Amino acid sequence: MADEAATQTEDTGTTLEGAAEALGKAREAASQEDHTRQPEPDDTAPAATDAAPQESPPDQQEAADAEQQTEPDAGQPTIEAPSWFNAEERELFAALPPEQQQAVQRLAHSTKAAESRRQNEYQAKLAEIEQVQQAAAQTRQFLESQLQHFRHPVEAAFRQQFADVLSGHMDLFRLSQTDRWPAYQAFQEEFKRIGQMEQQLSHHRQQEQQALMQQHVETRNAQLIEAKPELKDPAKFEQYDREITDYLRGYGVPDERIAQVNFKELTIVEKAMKWDAAQKAKANVPRQPQAGPGQKVIPSHVRTLPRVLKPGTPNNAGAHDEKIAATRQQLRKSGSVDDAAALLRTLRSQLSA
Repeated sequence: MADEAATQTEDTGTTLEGAAEALGKAREAASQEDHTRQPEPDDTAPAATDAAPQESPPDQQEAADAEQQTEPDAGQPTIEAPSWFNAEERELFAALPPEQQQAVQRLAHSTKAAESRRQNEYQAKLAEIEQVQQAAAQTRQFLESQLQHFRHPVEAAFRQQFADVLSGHMDLFRLSQTDRWPAYQAFQEEFKRIGQMEQQLSHHRQQEQQALMQQHVETRNAQLIEAKPELKDPAKFEQYDREITDYLRGYGVPDERIAQVNFKELTIVEKAMKWDAAQKAKANVPRQPQAGPGQKVIPSHVRTLPRVLKPGTPNNAGAHDEKIAATRQQLRKSGSVDDAAALLRTLRSQLSA
């Protein structure tokens, strides 16, 4: 009995160890299967989620689509055209899609900024050039004044030392034979050097005047074109310049003064030219004859028809007119009732004729 119990215990222990090992392997296999297996659909989910959504009626769907098309997008901001665009450019800008409007707006602002920057650079360069010109003009004026201060004493010393040469009592040939000749040559070299310096200063002065005149003309023309954009056409600008120049020359204004005319003066000249042209055109209109006492003036453009005469009636209108004129003149002189009655009878006889 003891041997059987031991045998059973050994068998049971072996069996329990194997069962525990088998249980562990089964759990590991179940865990791996849970990770690899896809979740199955839940049968407890409501059936409404699997059903297809119900479609709206056709009329309601079309109305919703139309409302969606006509309603503006509240999140899309309105893109305004640049402020310097004209009416036509604004219309073209408004017809573009929003993406193109943004591109055009960026391009326009960048172009405007570049133009403003170039304009500022140009104005700064002009100011710098003007400062340089002013400094050069001041230096030139200082040199001219100093040169004159230097020239006067030299000329005075020359007149004092060579008065006989200036008066003709000493000629250059005899002077060259004396010891005064080197001093005379030194004075001549000094006068030559002073003359060269004066020529250089005069040349610089002319250059300054030309630069100032060029700047004046450019400024005046820019103001003129800004006031009259049609003068951007070179042909129209040349015609305008020729008309103004001929008008001023007609009044004896020299060309040097015409070139110095500024924009304000040019505006006054233009108004005067138009006024003279209007007066000339008015003078060329033929005047209407003045009406005498009791006469009626017929304008020249009104056509007068000949008087219609009855068959067999002599044309004695001229005689009647002379008689009426004589009777009327007699009435003015006398003022009597008889002359007035005579005039009425004459007028009645002409009307009945």
